[in-house]
Amino acid sequence: EKFVVIHNPHGINHVSNENIPARDAFFKSVSKSHPLWSNTSGTQLLAWSDLKQSCNRVQICYLSVQSQQTLFGHWSSTTDGGCSNYATFYRNPFILLSSASVKKLTVVLGHMVDQRHQRTAADVKLNYAQIGITVVQLKSHPISTHDNYEVVCQSKFWNKREVTLAIDVESKQKQQYAIVLSTFYPNIHSSFWIQIFSQQSLAPLELRTWTSAFQQTPQSLQGEWRRENAGGRRVKSSATTFNQNPAYLLTLSGASAVRIILQQLFEADTPLAEHYPIGIYIVSKTFGEDPAFVRARSVSRLVNLKSEEEYYIVPACFEPNSFAKFAVDVLCDTPFTLDSMERKLPIALQFENKVSTPPSTTRKPVTTTTTTRRDVPKRTTISLAAARMSTIADEYSKMND
Repeated sequence: EKFVVIHNPHGINHVSNENIPARDAFFKSVSKSHPLWSNTSGTQLLAWSDLKQSCNRVQICYLSVQSQQTLFGHWSSTTDGGCSNYATFYRNPFILLSSASVKKLTVVLGHMVDQRHQRTAADVKLNYAQIGITVVQLKSHPISTHDNYEVVCQSKFWNKREVTLAIDVESKQKQQYAIVLSTFYPNIHSSFWIQIFSQQSLAPLELRTWTSAFQQTPQSLQGEWRRENAGGRRVKSSATTFNQNPAYLLTLSGASAVRIILQQLFEADTPLAEHYPIGIYIVSKTFGEDPAFVRARSVSRLVNLKSEEEYYIVPACFEPNSFAKFAVDVLCDTPFTLDSMERKLPIALQFENKVSTPPSTTRKPVTTTTTTRRDVPKRTTISLAAARMSTIADEYSKMND
């Protein structure tokens, strides 16, 4: 009789009448490096005749791999960022990979909840939350804010139990990549598992979140650029409105690197072209460098701050009178306080117009007077030849004298 080895990634043994002698004989004959080893929960031996009766679809997986790893995670209130169409994409769980590790990988992402046990009739359709896998190339830091990554490849987002993505990237040296795991829409809470198969040996992988990038728990606030506070960027102009922007007080208990993330909030999936170029100012007595402005769903800035100063975070759009809602996240290694109360910059820190203007010159008033015209005798004019003859005559008379 023919048998087939089946594996349930949820670790559930569905086969109740498994042929134990055949199972033991099979696993004694295969190498111990086989990815589906006998002590793996959910791995069973099923007769071919039973397989044809119980299964209506078979997926054949290529198992000639050097490395296999399985990880488990969940999308919670702080890690349910949704797909890359949303500003909160950076909040999703992710796995970091080096440039040498993104070749010939197969990644399988699946739901932990098996809805097949929840339906009451066989003809009821299953409806899982749409899930997908996105591989991004990071530019400077591990958090996938919109200004910090480029999408390398992406799976479809299916409302199925699992999705699969084959990764074979022509990587660049010294580049870092991330496998981002997400639902299509944000704010969906669920648990998941992920399996990674590779044709080369991989170091143990770790499932990370944006909240684990720093030692302290992130703090967040929300605000809005309105008509009275949408001041725009800081420009050297007498008409600057930068000081109208909202400012939020940040204090640290010790010197630390601080990551500040700014995102634009929209009620629906909004095209990138409708987002404003945004930037983050950090202002204090000794700090005030201008940020880069990027048209993005989210941007971030890393700064090294001290403990003895008061810092003000000023989120701003590139142009004044750009109205939108926004959110700010702050990550830090030392205990810190972020005051969510909106305020204006203190007068001592407000931006002054430093454009050199020429000094104003006061023109003397022009006085108009009425003068009485007098009769002026006419001047007698002589020709040049007559003047010369007169000069010669004078000199001749002197010689005779």
